[in-house]
Amino acid sequence: MPPLGPRPTHFLCIPLVTPISQPQLQTSLSSFRDALLTNPLLSSSIPLDAVRPLGTLHLTLGVMALPTPAAVSRALAVLSGLRPREILASLRGTRGTPTGGLALSLAGLKSMQMDVKQCSVLYAEPRDGEGVVQGFCERVRAEFVRAGVVQEDGRGLLLHATIVNTVYVPGQGRGKKKRLVMDAEEAVQLFEGQEWCVDVPVDRIAICQMGAKKVAGVKGEEYVEEGHVDV
Repeated sequence: MPPLGPRPTHFLCIPLVTPISQPQLQTSLSSFRDALLTNPLLSSSIPLDAVRPLGTLHLTLGVMALPTPAAVSRALAVLSGLRPREILASLRGTRGTPTGGLALSLAGLKSMQMDVKQCSVLYAEPRDGEGVVQGFCERVRAEFVRAGVVQEDGRGLLLHATIVNTVYVPGQGRGKKKRLVMDAEEAVQLFEGQEWCVDVPVDRIAICQMGAKKVAGVKGEEYVEEGHVDV
């Protein structure tokens, strides 16, 4: 076996919760939770504790091992050097002219594992009318790979917003050898056409610490941002 790399401490992402998207996402997640509580086929297969809190929703662009303040500062320097509007202009073929921001929708429910009857992660897909979200995220990620901050793993970038992850069910920590699996076939079929949010602007690209933290005075969790750049 190849030696294990450094333990990831941070991740590069597009946070999905913004003032505009929050009402849509909150309503969609509440409806999803209600379905788990009221539909026997769903409640018997998907643990409610596996549903991710609203504040944790994001699109991961890459993971990083930043064990020292100097390493964090290096990653933040790459982040601050990004020119998101120039990347968008290039993708849209409007280089040198003003260009608008980026908006996306989240739709559907898919299994991260091939066997939907033995899966541990369910996610929603980002979609946009222009078809530039994937290219934009790949270009941003590439900047961090070139800087040696994000390791290229050769698997390609699968953009996804995690909705359900059984690793967060009490007693199912990341150190467990056998992960809790679920039969999500019914849920995937039922929420195939789900629109979690529609045409919401992407407002920033961020570097966040691994491990969501409890939010004081609020029932929920969110990731701590080390820094961000506006889109």
